[in-house]
Amino acid sequence: MNDFSVIINGHNYTNTVFPFKYGDFLDEQLDFATLTLSRVSPEVYAPLTPVYITITSNGTNGVQSKEKTYLIAEDSAYETPNGSGFYRHELMLIEETKYLEGFMVESLCVTNAGGRNYVMIDPTQQNYADFTAISFLFSNDNKTPLITGTQMSLPDIVPYENTSGIIDYTQTIKVFLTNAFTSFIEKEIYSNTTTNHTGTVPGTIEIYSGINILTYTYTVSFTAGGRPTTFNYKSSFTIYGQPNYYPLKPWTIKEVIDRALELTEPLIWDKSAKNYVVPPRFHFDYKTKQTTTATETVQARISADNPLAPTFYKNVDFTEGHIIGAKVTSTPPKVSATVAFTGDSYTVTGSAINVGDYEIGVEITYADGEEVELFEQNSPEFTFTRATLRELLQAIGGYIHAEPRLKGDTIVFDRYGGQ
Repeated sequence: MNDFSVIINGHNYTNTVFPFKYGDFLDEQLDFATLTLSRVSPEVYAPLTPVYITITSNGTNGVQSKEKTYLIAEDSAYETPNGSGFYRHELMLIEETKYLEGFMVESLCVTNAGGRNYVMIDPTQQNYADFTAISFLFSNDNKTPLITGTQMSLPDIVPYENTSGIIDYTQTIKVFLTNAFTSFIEKEIYSNTTTNHTGTVPGTIEIYSGINILTYTYTVSFTAGGRPTTFNYKSSFTIYGQPNYYPLKPWTIKEVIDRALELTEPLIWDKSAKNYVVPPRFHFDYKTKQTTTATETVQARISADNPLAPTFYKNVDFTEGHIIGAKVTSTPPKVSATVAFTGDSYTVTGSAINVGDYEIGVEITYADGEEVELFEQNSPEFTFTRATLRELLQAIGGYIHAEPRLKGDTIVFDRYGGQ
């Protein structure tokens, strides 16, 4: 026998339900139900009002319960008996996923770019009319284009080599960088004055996006035959910085879903906290997501890597599913611990004041490995223009043969033909 608990607008109508019919569909149809409430005082229920239903059955398998959440799609009510102030409602209910049709996503385009396959060449040298040209000693590092962020070694130059009959020799080498992306205009990045005949230029320079012009000046001063002499050299070369030298990280199915949920409503980003001031209304989660806890006994010992404080390290294999999250829940006094994880294991590390054995509590969140792999696969290209959130999620779900469902504020996907 089934018992029903119905909550509408915070009121429990457990003893007024009859009958209640519902259907669970494993396809693109929205689940719906019909519900009759007898002799209740509200005259009307507004459309889209949430209805929370708990179905409890007591059979051969013991007591089992199922919770359902619907929205009111239609309310047919009449007073019975007339003048009593009590009403009979025949409600048409629709699953709460219907709510997603009320949110518009203006536009979303997803492409997985292939990057560029550039041919590496020696940089082109530029000389100046009023200066003697510098002879650069380019190495294998000094090629163009380079990936943005590369630390390129500065090339050496051929020094002034005539040492016969000269005294009071000094030389100065300076290097300047010009780059529009950083607003650098001949910014000095290297300078060295010495009495040695050397063309060595130590150090590296970060390659920025766009054109990087490296300008060298080389000044040589000495006295020969009683006469002071100065030679001025100047040359430059260009390195192009490419941010998309390699293909960008491909979008995964899960990342596309997360991005769509972020675009559903205007959000304010907090730069300092690196998070949204108000989080998105909806979030994605795995349907098979579960949580378990464990207590790990670790041994804090002095090691050669850290002789001042006892540390511990313990790796644990996990076979119940694919780990998607882990955190430390408890530690003894004066013990610090962190937990890192991969799909099939987690590692507890930390330190203590004293050598000894300690118990660390951890919480592991996991999901079915097949479902995780389904959403971690690379996304195809998608282009959406002013679609409802449900239409957009259905298009994404069509690629993985699954239907989006709303459960409270959580988006899950039911795979077609699944349970």
